[in-house]
Amino acid sequence: MKYLILGSGFGLYGYLPAVLSKKNNTVYLEKKYKKIINSRKELTIYKNKIIWIQNYLSNLEIIDYLIIAKRPSDQVKIIKKIINKKNILKKIFLEKPIAKNPLAAKNLLNILKKKKINVSFGFIFQYTNWYKKIKNFIKENKKKNEIEITWNFNAFFLKKKVKSWKNDISQGGGIVNFYGIHFIKLINELGFNKIINSTQIKKNYWFSSYKKNKQIFKLKINISAKKNLFRIKLKSYSKNTSINLPNPFGKNNNFTKKDNRVVFLIKYLEYEIHKKTNYNELFIFTNFWEKIIKYNS
Repeated sequence: MKYLILGSGFGLYGYLPAVLSKKNNTVYLEKKYKKIINSRKELTIYKNKIIWIQNYLSNLEIIDYLIIAKRPSDQVKIIKKIINKKNILKKIFLEKPIAKNPLAAKNLLNILKKKKINVSFGFIFQYTNWYKKIKNFIKENKKKNEIEITWNFNAFFLKKKVKSWKNDISQGGGIVNFYGIHFIKLINELGFNKIINSTQIKKNYWFSSYKKNKQIFKLKINISAKKNLFRIKLKSYSKNTSINLPNPFGKNNNFTKKDNRVVFLIKYLEYEIHKKTNYNELFIFTNFWEKIIKYNS
C-alpha cells in the first residue's frame, strides 16, 4: 500500500515507523522533510525506504492512504485544498483534535461527509491493555462501580519554557482540547455521557467526572506535575484494583529511540484501514466535546 505522510513531528517519529513496520507498505514524503530524517538517528534507518516527492498535491493520484499529522488549523486547510481534486484515496488519517474547536470540527465533518470521504482520527488509547481492562471491569460490575484516572506529567513546552500551539486554546491546544481529547473520546465511547462536573485550574490542571446509570468515571490531568504518573483505580463492591504506569503507553517516552506509541499506531492503522467512517458516531463525540467545553467555561 502507498502512504503519503504530511507532518514533521508525529508524522515522522510516529506514523512513519508504524507504516513501514509492514513490508508491503511504501511511504512518500516531500523533500523538505529530508533534513529532519537525516538529523535523527532513530529515523535514518528508514531513509532508503522513502520515495521523495516535490509536492504532495501533485501525487495524490498515485497513493492509497493520506496521513495528515499537523496542527488542527493546518489539517483543515489541507483537506479544503484536496477535497475537490481527483484522487484514488482509500482513506485519510488525521490527528486529534479534529479541529481547533467543536464548531470547526463539525464544519470539517460536514465537508468530509458530503464528499463521502473515508476518514479516521488518531485516537489510540482504545488499543491499550488498560482500556481493555476498564471495558471488562464495566461489563462485570454493571450495578455500581467507580473508575478514576489520574495522569500527571510535565508537558515539554513547560519543561523547555517555549511557546507551543499545544498550549494555545485558540489553535486547538490546551489541557482539555489537546491532552484531554483522548479521554473525551474514550469516555464518550464507554457511554459516560452525563457530565457531573468539569473544572480547570489555570492552564495546567483539569479534573472532571461523568456518570452512566450508577457508574462514575473520574478524570484528573496535571500537565505541570513534578513526577510522571498514570494511575487507574477500579472500585466495585467486591474489590478494588489499581493500575500504575509512567504514562498511558506504559513506558517513559524517549524520543532518541523509537517512540513507544508506535506499537499502538500499528494496531490503530491495522484496524482502521478497513473500517468505514461512522459519521454519526463522530458527530456524537463532537457534541460531547462541545458540552464539556461549555461546562468548563
